[in-house]
Amino acid sequence: MMQLLYLSLLFATQFCSIARGSFGPCKHHKVQENFTMSQYLGTWYEIERSGSTDSDTRCIKEKYSINEEHKIELLTQYVEKGNSLNIHKGDVFYSSTEKNPAKFFFRITNEYERWGSFGMSPLDHILMPYWVLATDYTTYSLVLSCASALITHHDYIWILGRERQLSKNVTDYLHEILKTSNINVKLVPIDQHNCTVVY
Repeated sequence: MMQLLYLSLLFATQFCSIARGSFGPCKHHKVQENFTMSQYLGTWYEIERSGSTDSDTRCIKEKYSINEEHKIELLTQYVEKGNSLNIHKGDVFYSSTEKNPAKFFFRITNEYERWGSFGMSPLDHILMPYWVLATDYTTYSLVLSCASALITHHDYIWILGRERQLSKNVTDYLHEILKTSNINVKLVPIDQHNCTVVY
C-alpha cells in the first residue's frame, strides 16, 4: 500500500545497501504526456505493487481530492486481518507549470508513529517522487517512485485502476511499459475481493 511503501522509501534513503538496491542514482523515465491533474483526481484502487506480499492487507484504495485550502489531499484506505479498516492521510505537491507535470511529490502526514519503533523521529519534511508513467485517467495508472541512497536506488511501482479489477490486456500493457523502460521490479497483486467493509 502506498503509505507503507512511503515509509519503506524513507527507510531506504538511510539504510539501503548495494545488495538490496540497483547501482546508480534514480533514472529518468518517460512519463505521461500532457498530464492533467483534474482528470486524475478521484478514486483509484491498487491492483499491483512492488514489494513483498502481505496477505492480511487488502481492498486498498486511494482518493485524490481538492480540500478547502485548494490543496491536493491523498486519502488511503485498506482492510487488515479481522476486517479492521485503516485510513491514512497524505498531501500531494503538484504544479501544472512544471516542465513535466506528470512528475510531482507526495507525503504521508499521519503515518509517523511507526517510526517510534525504530527509535527515529518523524521525517515529515521529506517528499517522495510520484511519477505517472502512463494513464488514460478512466481505467489505469502506472506510477513510479524512486529513492536514492549512497550509490544505489530503489524503484517502487503501483498499478492502479478505477475499478477493483483490471483486464489482463491492460496489466500486460503496463508490464510491457515497465519492461521497455528497463524498470525491473517484482509486482504482487492486491486482493480486491470481498471488500465488504463500507468506506
